[in-house]
Amino acid sequence: MNAGAPIPFPDEFNAAAYFIDRHVQEERSDKIAIECEGLCVTYRQLYEGVNRVGNGLRKLGVRIEERVFLLLLDTPEFAAIFFGAIKIGAIPVQSSVLPSRTIPPSAGPGVAATMPTSGARRRRCSTASRRWAAPPGR
Repeated sequence: MNAGAPIPFPDEFNAAAYFIDRHVQEERSDKIAIECEGLCVTYRQLYEGVNRVGNGLRKLGVRIEERVFLLLLDTPEFAAIFFGAIKIGAIPVQSSVLPSRTIPPSAGPGVAATMPTSGARRRRCSTASRRWAAPPGR
């Protein structure tokens, strides 16, 4: 079996830059990135949220390769927090991927920050990203 030519990969890659920032840079900032129960989030709004979270995590002292425990529902805020952690080089750890008997990371070593969801927000969204205001024309 021939594996073919190697696929070039950049020396530095940031998933937040690829999935969020490039849409703003390529003039798609007003396109809807996330829709959730009638709310929409544009790439510009998501980009701004990602940067706010990344800057906030830095102010908390979170450093590259430190874990950030996410205790969040599937909402637009999840996307901003997840990619905000990635953007600064931290490692987001979503609680839903941990075994149910795992000791909460906030009680254990190696977790730089815990990001819980607001108790008032209980909606779940089936897609990854959308916009925080009602979409135009709806």
